[in-house]
Amino acid sequence: MELLYLLGSLVWNSTISIILTLLIPIHMFISLLLPSNPSSGDGITLYEGVVWHERRRPVHHKFEYKVRYALIDLDCRPHLLSSSNHLSAHDSRKIAHTTGPV
Repeated sequence: MELLYLLGSLVWNSTISIILTLLIPIHMFISLLLPSNPSSGDGITLYEGVVWHERRRPVHHKFEYKVRYALIDLDCRPHLLSSSNHLSAHDSRKIAHTTGPV
């Protein structure tokens, strides 16, 4: 019975991981096309969300908490990040080996 539970758990977690791996890039692509605060113009966009986890076996346990993230467009060079001790957009592109927006 434990082997069946373990196999089911592996299949379930793998399926959820694949789904989330596919959904996150799609969400990021859509958010680039449709900025959440287009009138801002300062190069900083704030996002809020909820992280949650639930486990039912062997012991029922769950939690959730709010998170906030700041998306900073280095190409706009916000005045808060204009000091020399922060990465520039050019330096970030070199580190990430990309030519896209950072």
